[in-house]
Amino acid sequence: MKLLMRKLILGLLTVSILLSLHIPVFAQNASQATEISSTSLIVDRSGFPSPKYLFNNKFWETQVTEDRAHLTLEYKDGIGSLYLSFMNAYGEYTIINNDSGDTYTAGKDLFIHEFIDLTACFGAAPSSVTISFENGPAQLHELDVFTEGTVPDSVQKWTHPEEGKVDLILFSSHSDDDQLFFAGLLPYYAVERDYQVLVIYLTDHYNTAPGRRHEVLTGLWAVGVKTYPIFG
Repeated sequence: MKLLMRKLILGLLTVSILLSLHIPVFAQNASQATEISSTSLIVDRSGFPSPKYLFNNKFWETQVTEDRAHLTLEYKDGIGSLYLSFMNAYGEYTIINNDSGDTYTAGKDLFIHEFIDLTACFGAAPSSVTISFENGPAQLHELDVFTEGTVPDSVQKWTHPEEGKVDLILFSSHSDDDQLFFAGLLPYYAVERDYQVLVIYLTDHYNTAPGRRHEVLTGLWAVGVKTYPIFG
């Protein structure tokens, strides 16, 4: 009993000392990005009937734009990154840095969850950006906006499978089979073994249950798979 009490007291003293020294792990929080998603960021828009649906965290509500649409966001301390969730792959669209006039073409990868690091694209976090859709209506579920810094782990940063470098391919009949039967295998190879894992779904539920593709991506990301899947 005395030994247990000594260990407990020693542990409390150690925590107190670490707190007083301000160990670097606490300083790391300063580099964490803050989510600032809000309609209050919008200073100009065209072709977005109800932009409020972009910021309500409800994936079943979709903002469908007109054929040509744009949305201008402004935050004086700098917009570090954007995270867009589409109902379906849109194709190319343009991000304009209104501070410098520089542009970046997004959407080339056809990801329905797309992370855009504005600091990396433009060299600094712009105070104002315009997202411009010029190739027909866009169907957007959510638009997450972050300050400069490291975004939360839940933000998905997908990569394409590299030709000749995929280590393991898993064929899944439906969009939940990979998680039901291989949820142990996926993190083992994708995380512990650092393999490039590609999941190929033989069924695409877009026409019957489009929300399931979002579940697929979120499930894969949760178990450590970072390579964008192929939908049959």
